[in-house]
Amino acid sequence: MKILSGLECRCFKPGEQIIKRGDKLQYLYFIFKGSALIMDEKEEKPLIVLPKYSWFGDYQIFMGSKSNVGVISSNDADTVCLCLDASKFLDHCKEHRGHYSFYLERSLARRRYWRRVQVQFERNPPTKPEDER
Repeated sequence: MKILSGLECRCFKPGEQIIKRGDKLQYLYFIFKGSALIMDEKEEKPLIVLPKYSWFGDYQIFMGSKSNVGVISSNDADTVCLCLDASKFLDHCKEHRGHYSFYLERSLARRRYWRRVQVQFERNPPTKPEDER
């Protein structure tokens, strides 16, 4: 199977929602241009900035779970993602066992990292500057 021929290009305006919390992901997203923000539980503050050439959605696709975070396009420019249909991604992984192991291991490691960031954020939320109180 040819991965490149299965990619769909999607452009998101600054601040536009890419994934809503609770969505079942239909695509694996590769950031080709711009960046994306993984938002906190209330979708008010960014937890993590995903730069150009990052990818996301693999964990939810492997686990068949809904997203527990929202992802938006960064506010400074459009974000262009190359999107691979979830079923095509899983088919590719089944055909190429070495790729499956790599992507699964990588998605679990990233998931652990993101969860640590989320817990740290919940324990020590950013405080507002004096003039905003």
